[in-house]
Formats: sequence, C-alpha cells, structure tokens
Amino acid sequence: MSRGFSPAAYAGFSLVFGPWMRSRISRVNIAGIPSRIPESKAIVCVANHTSWWDGFLLMELRRMLRPSAPFHTIMLESELAKSPFLRKIGAIGIDPRSPGSIRGAMIELAARIRDRPDSFVFYFPQGRIWPSRRRPLEFKAGIERFIEVIDESVVLPIAIHLEPLTKAAPSAFLSVGPSMASRPVPRAAILESAVATELDAISRFIDFYGEDSLAGWPEARSRIATEFYRDADAGIRGARHPRG
Repeated sequence: MSRGFSPAAYAGFSLVFGPWMRSRISRVNIAGIPSRIPESKAIVCVANHTSWWDGFLLMELRRMLRPSAPFHTIMLESELAKSPFLRKIGAIGIDPRSPGSIRGAMIELAARIRDRPDSFVFYFPQGRIWPSRRRPLEFKAGIERFIEVIDESVVLPIAIHLEPLTKAAPSAFLSVGPSMASRPVPRAAILESAVATELDAISRFIDFYGEDSLAGWPEARSRIATEFYRDADAGIRGARHPRG
C-alpha cells in the first residue's frame, strides 16, 4: 500500500461519492489522453483551478490511464483541515507561508513516489479558484520544486472548464496538452502557457458548437481539432467542422 493513500478508504469513498458526483456533473468529457506512458514514470497533472470539483475530475483521467495507481495532491493545510479524510485518499497539506511546511511536503511526496513510481500527482499552481476564462492564469512559482523531487515523471498540462449547456448540472471539459519531460524541469510560465492554450481551444470549440458541444467532442485519445487552436484574433469564423 502506498504511503498516504489507502485503497480501501478510496473504494469506500468512491462508493458514496461517485453517484453523488454523477448527479451534479452531467458528463465528464476528456480529450488528448496520451496513448502510452511507461509505468516506471509518475504522471504529474498540472491544471488550472476553476472549481471545487477539479481534483475529482482529474481522478477520471487517472481512471482511464492507470485505474489502480495511487494519487497524491498538494493542497492548502487550512483547506485540508476542513476535510481531513482527504489525507486517506492522497492529499498532502502545505502552508505556503512556512518554508518548513513546503520542505516537509516535498520530502513526503518524494517518499511516496519512491514507494509507487507509477503514481499520479495533481497540482493546481494558481493556488486558489479562478474562472477558466481568466488571463493570465497566474501560476505561482513552486511547482518546479515538486516536479524536481520526483526522479522520473511525465508532466501533463491540463485545462478544465465547466459549462451548463442544456442541462441543469454542468458538463466538464478537460483537454490534455502535449506531454512534457520532467528534465529539464518545465518552468511555471511554460506550464501556464500550455494550459492556457488548451483552455482557449476548449472555449473556441464550445463557441463553435454551442449546445451540440457534447456530440462534437473528440474521442478521449484524440485532441481538439487544430482549427480551434488558432489565434484569438482569428476567431472561429470559417472554421471547418471537425466531424464533417
């Protein structure tokens, strides 16, 4: 059993939480999932933080890629104190004002990855919740230090956006950008740019499809069509319908 992650606790949590989440998030749509990542390398998911749901949405990506792998997420100790059960399903608390707390979290994360090199790590460098349309995203420096303590990892920049469309419960749209090597360690600015690019593509996709966005969304291992990555000034006028 991986340190800080209890499969039994997670199974019990999922049994209760899964149906409750499905009643409040109508659908989770993911695009850009990599075809294969060596099991010997941890996966570090770096995402924008747009809602309370974000960590649980990333668990859906884990379920598709490595359903039995433990996961670990860095979160504020003040928030973790409100939901201490999250420690049993992988949370590590930090106090950003305390160098000792940050150092301790880095040591703990490194130890967990040594125990299970196939782990997932979730990180939200904004440090607080902001709308997905916010620019700049303002990723905080520090993510580099947590990536650096992991010997072997693949870094995935991930955009998260929620949109109600035709349902009372919103649909979640996640777009995984091209993977990055962990050496040299990608800087926060590079990761922010990669996530912003995916967010802009999601926005243009939904602007184009409107209420048909669920039907037009690509398969999980396909990326959003190239035309939706155009410069904002170009807009979506004249964009070719990706599915005909």
